[in-house]
Amino acid sequence: MKGILTGMRLTISHLFDKPITRQYPKEKPVLKERFRGRVGLVRSRETGELKCVACGLCAKACPDNLIHIVPGTGDPEKGEKKKFPKEYTIDISRCMYCGYCVEACPFGALIMTHEYELATYNKNDLIYTIDRIVVDR
Repeated sequence: MKGILTGMRLTISHLFDKPITRQYPKEKPVLKERFRGRVGLVRSRETGELKCVACGLCAKACPDNLIHIVPGTGDPEKGEKKKFPKEYTIDISRCMYCGYCVEACPFGALIMTHEYELATYNKNDLIYTIDRIVVDR
């Protein structure tokens, strides 16, 4: 009998609480600063160039082996020695958002963005190339 009264008291105390349901498409959730969404490749605001030098440490650190980099270099005839990624591909469909690639990058060229709405009908749309992954910072 005592257990039933305790349960009723608990039920009645929650009866007058405000609901915490969010109307999702209209009300977006408030994300914490350290939220890990999809991976973003950082472009410098000052120079407009990618911070990535195609060292491949992020690809080595990725436990799912989903980052593929083809390195490129500047034109040596013009005196350009800067390395950059000619191709940079991430398969987001297999990503487990662990953040190891971000931690492995010594140049701060990768970040975890706050983008979380990645649903699509075509699986090939989840393969991100440089054009879709670049973030200005």
